[in-house]
Amino acid sequence: MKSSELLALSHEQLRALVWGGTSRLRRKVRFERPFSSRARRRLLLVSQPDPISQSQIFPFHFYKDVLRDRWGYEVREIDYASIDAEGFGHFKGADVVCFQAWIDQTPEQLRAMALRLRTDHPDARLAFLDPCAPADLRFASAIGSDVDLYIKKHVLRDRAAYSLPTVGHTNLSDWYGRREGDEDATLHFPLPDGFLDKLLVGPSFVTAPYMLPRFKAVSQPPLGHARPFDVHARLGGLGAKDWYQRMRTEAFARVRSLENKVRLTPSAPLERRAYLRELAQSKLCFSPFGYGEVCWRDFEAVYAGALLIKPNMDHIETAPDIFVPGETYLPVRWNFEDLPDVVANALGDEAARLRIVRNAYEAMRSYAASNRFADQLDRLFAD
Repeated sequence: MKSSELLALSHEQLRALVWGGTSRLRRKVRFERPFSSRARRRLLLVSQPDPISQSQIFPFHFYKDVLRDRWGYEVREIDYASIDAEGFGHFKGADVVCFQAWIDQTPEQLRAMALRLRTDHPDARLAFLDPCAPADLRFASAIGSDVDLYIKKHVLRDRAAYSLPTVGHTNLSDWYGRREGDEDATLHFPLPDGFLDKLLVGPSFVTAPYMLPRFKAVSQPPLGHARPFDVHARLGGLGAKDWYQRMRTEAFARVRSLENKVRLTPSAPLERRAYLRELAQSKLCFSPFGYGEVCWRDFEAVYAGALLIKPNMDHIETAPDIFVPGETYLPVRWNFEDLPDVVANALGDEAARLRIVRNAYEAMRSYAASNRFADQLDRLFAD
């Protein structure tokens, strides 16, 4: 890493630390203060506190200068706990309001929040930030008619698939469940008329506060050191009680069958810093699906300079896109049958492996180092 990049990285990481490392009281003072009289436009974020949700919120703060210079926005954030305790107070009258939910919130709770936001901000553009991993649109029936935009991290390329029922809640539970003969109820999440015109693809985990600073400041992946592990393969969620556990167990068994041929990482859990260090010591990273297609691990692999191997993602639209087969990742079949061959070929061609690693990193770097976050959400921000 160049000394100039190291300095830039330290600066960006300090910004992220100041944003996320303060106590709740200090965050409240910093982000829940009133809009200033100088603000030409006001953007209010109604957020959830968990890391997945906050990875959607962080870029609004990280690129706040871009939002100010381009459109005149001042950014403020209030969480659900503060609203429940104090209401919106001095935050009434915003020009743009974005709110989140979590998967355990009921349709009635979501609808009540959307209506409350409409009442307190009658002239605002109202957007829902869906933080959930699955590609389904389960919240749309509750609030789709009440919002102007519905922003999701990744969606099905074939929008017509949203009109089809699935076994279980998602396209993944449907595919793996039918394969295993599951008898789960068939579900369908209906979409209000015109809803797909409101659907907007927002950024995924690239905007997490521990990744975005590096992708912005550092031009190349970390490749100048030894990588003693051939395949990073730490998988949780094992068992047999449902499609998810069976899928994860099958993936685990398939990758562990390679133990006598390649060097795999141990399987015991690690805390995040040790996990990321180990990932940076691995040539390849095997990342099966979770409850949804896109996982933290996908972006952490790119961050750490490991080549991502993952079940085929051709059906998913996400931006920035690190799922271009043979260019930014290597796909395997959903039943993992070709995993041994894909691993062997990747380890046998170092030049190709490094090319894909660099391509994936560049996709993230070019996004983070530009104003593409603002461009991507232009429909949210523009007058």
